[in-house]
Amino acid sequence: MKKDTMKLFGFMILITVVVATILLFIVGAIEDNNKKKIAEDKAFMDKIDNAYANFEITLEQFGTDHDEYITEITDKTSINTSIPSNYKKLQEVVNTYEKRVDEIDSDYKFLYDNCYEKFTSYNRKSTNTKCLKYLRYLEQTINNFIEDVKYVNTRIDEYNKWTESYNGSTLALTTYKKVEEIKAKKYTDYVDLDKDGIFLGQIGD
Repeated sequence: MKKDTMKLFGFMILITVVVATILLFIVGAIEDNNKKKIAEDKAFMDKIDNAYANFEITLEQFGTDHDEYITEITDKTSINTSIPSNYKKLQEVVNTYEKRVDEIDSDYKFLYDNCYEKFTSYNRKSTNTKCLKYLRYLEQTINNFIEDVKYVNTRIDEYNKWTESYNGSTLALTTYKKVEEIKAKKYTDYVDLDKDGIFLGQIGD
C-alpha cells in the first residue's frame, strides 16, 4: 500500500513537472513571438519613416519644377494672340508636369499602400503623423495640378471668346482660330486622400 502511494505520488510529481515544462515552453514561445512581432512592427514602421523622409526630399525638388511649369504656362498665355503659336508647347508642358506628378505618385506607392486609410493604425505616433502628412502632401500635389490645368483652360477659354469679338471687328487684320482645351491624361478628379472632406489644393470656382 505504501509503495502504491509512493508510486502515485511520484507519478503526480512527474506529471506536474511535465505540465510545468510544457507551460514554460508555451509561455517562452509566446514571449518570443511577441518580441518577434514587436521587432517586425518596429522594422516596418522604420521603413515607412525612411520612405517618408525620401518623399519629403522628392517633394522639395518638385517644388522647383512646379514653379517652372507655372512660369512657362503664364508666359505662354499672357497675351491672347500668343496662345495659338504656343499651344503645342503648352500641351507639352502640361504632359511633362503630369508625368512628374505621376512619377511621385508611383514611386511612393509603398507609402500609399500602407498609409491610405491606415494612418491611425500604427503603434508609433510619429509614424501615423508621417503617414497623414504624406497623404495630405500628395493630395495637395494632385489637386494643384488639376487647378493648374484648369488655369490653362481658363486662359484658352478667354482667348476663344476674344477671337469671336476680334474676328468680327472691322479692324481685324487677320483671323484667329479657336483652340481646344488641354486635357490631362490621368489626373482629372480632385482627391481627398485623408478623407477629411476637404480637397487640399483646390481653389474652387
